[in-house]
Amino acid sequence: MTGVAFVFCRAEDAPLPFGYAGHLGWGFFLPDSEGFYCGSTENPSGAPDVLPSGDNGWWEERVGSLAEMLAAMQARDYDSYKFEGVADAHPEEAISMAKSMEARGYSVAADSSLDHTREVLEAYGVKNLPSTDEYPFPNSWFAIFDGELRGLDSAEHKL
Repeated sequence: MTGVAFVFCRAEDAPLPFGYAGHLGWGFFLPDSEGFYCGSTENPSGAPDVLPSGDNGWWEERVGSLAEMLAAMQARDYDSYKFEGVADAHPEEAISMAKSMEARGYSVAADSSLDHTREVLEAYGVKNLPSTDEYPFPNSWFAIFDGELRGLDSAEHKL
């Protein structure tokens, strides 16, 4: 089954002494229903660690169109996204992986929005994802992710 995967970036989030680490969210096309599924782990407290089953700010949204998904991400201050086609998409596996994030907690070192996004995309079927060891910050990982870049404020949102 052919699909499309999305990575969303909020570039000016998670301030560091030398700039911003950034924040990521994910989304993907649901081929059987013609809809989209998106979400993220927001970590609203900003704490470096949130214990499993704690409030890690996880959310999900199933929508009927690309425009609705982009609006959901823009409402949460994401500013850009990349997308790429997936030859062998597994939306049910990706939904299951995404739902598992709600109870996992959060750790800036090993269970962050970057890790969650990478795992959801991997479950969906995206191949050759950048390494989180080589690109440990969301902004650097997003920059190297091989997808077509678009701004959420762009008038052009066709795939």
